[in-house]
Parts: sequence; structure tokens; C-alpha cells
Amino acid sequence: MRAARPVPLALAAALLVATGCGSGDPGTSTGEQACAAPATVVAAETVTPGQTVLVTGLGLWTGCVDSGAAAEDGPVVYDGSDVDPELLTGQAVTWRQGDDVVELAVVDAGVDGSAAAVVTIPAGARDGTGELAVGIATPVVVSVVGP
Repeated sequence: MRAARPVPLALAAALLVATGCGSGDPGTSTGEQACAAPATVVAAETVTPGQTVLVTGLGLWTGCVDSGAAAEDGPVVYDGSDVDPELLTGQAVTWRQGDDVVELAVVDAGVDGSAAAVVTIPAGARDGTGELAVGIATPVVVSVVGP
């Protein structure tokens, strides 16, 4: 299953603001302005086995394009920057709980660097916590409660 769907600009902008991205000189990637890692966003903080949930990856391109701005038409790259970002394709949406890892879908990033899929939490998910991730994006922890 391949799907790429843009994420609303407000959601992407809120994530960038919350993580403190984009301060300092937009053409550099130093300790003062570290590149934000791609992030996973999940529509539900608590899930049950068998539940479907929307999982979105943000910032799914190569290189550092942390500019403090979100763009609907692709990453913001400033004149003189050596960044040549490429959209990531074939990114697995995975579920991890303990030693169990399950691939739920495969997605390609759209022009805005986001990819989303509606996935089903594995029937074997146990009470506690689990992680959902889109490819190289930082995973998000969700709570699992019984059916």
C-alpha cells in the first residue's frame, strides 16, 4: 500500500514551533540551530488492538531543510544553501512493542515532505505502550489498552 497525502499546513507549522526549529541563520546547521529530525504524528494517543489510526510522517526529505518555515510546495531552501533535498520514498510505517516489529504500510513523501497512512494496530498488541513510526521519522509512543 503506497499513499502520500499532504498534512495540513497548520499541523506542520505547530510541530515546527513546538520543537523550536528554525532559530538562527537559515543557511547553517550548527549547534545553535540543529536540524529538526523528521517526526511521526499519530491521531490518537491511546489505541486498542485492531483499531485503525492515522499516522503521519513530517519532514521526510534528505538533508537539513530546517528553516523555521513550513511550505506547502516543498522545503524552504535559501539562496546560497548547499542543501539539495530529495523526498523520501518507500518509508515503512511500523509498529513496535517490545521485541515485536510489524510493518503496517509503506508510503512515499509528497511534495511537502509528509506522508500519511491509515493503519490497523496489530491484534496481538498488549496493554502498555507501543511505538508507531514512519520510516526514518522519530517514533511516537502510544498507550495500548485492551479491546
